[in-house]
Amino acid sequence: MDAHLTAPCVILGSDTSRSLLVTLEDPLGLARAQGSIAAAASAIAPGTISAKVYDEFAKQLKDSLSQKGVKATVIPVEPTAFKPAGSTHIAQDIGIAIAATGVLGIVFYLFTRGSK
Repeated sequence: MDAHLTAPCVILGSDTSRSLLVTLEDPLGLARAQGSIAAAASAIAPGTISAKVYDEFAKQLKDSLSQKGVKATVIPVEPTAFKPAGSTHIAQDIGIAIAATGVLGIVFYLFTRGSK
């Protein structure tokens, strides 16, 4: 596991009220570092790609702990409510795509209007 990988996750003890929260500092930068397809996807659907990075890190963390003989449950959470996090942000990404299309349409209109 790369040392710079971190993700939102909470590990709750069964006999204590303590937990561990690890925060991902740059999930989209991590996705972009994986190649051009991930870089393009992170520009188009940042919420979904960030969620995928969190899910992958949670899997890697659980696997790493398991290899060391540590039984643990690792679940990505929404930090505001500490509830299991969804793995997609489709509505947010659709909104970003619609807004970007609208801006591009306005720019195209402004540039082609003068050529008539």
